[in-house]
Amino acid sequence: MIEDDKIATPQQPLANKVIWLRGLWMLIFMVLLGLAQTILGAAALIQFFWLLFTGQPNQPLAEFGTGLARWMAAAARFQTAASDEKPFPWAKWD
Repeated sequence: MIEDDKIATPQQPLANKVIWLRGLWMLIFMVLLGLAQTILGAAALIQFFWLLFTGQPNQPLAEFGTGLARWMAAAARFQTAASDEKPFPWAKWD
């Protein structure tokens, strides 16, 4: 038989300030991810027209797209609690 003093009591998550702060950051990153999708769409459109007129990709724009994709992946990992590390500007831009 288990004694009452040996039963572990779970923390009260509703009172945990760390979780509420993370929720605030998650909300901020939700907005930033929406903005990033808009920027990605604009970059894709610009790259399409660049390809149409020059026949070759704009390399700096392609590199920016790669960095933006990495940022979006890092933000998604933070959003889903797969990582506790916040993306740029709290981490290095890749």
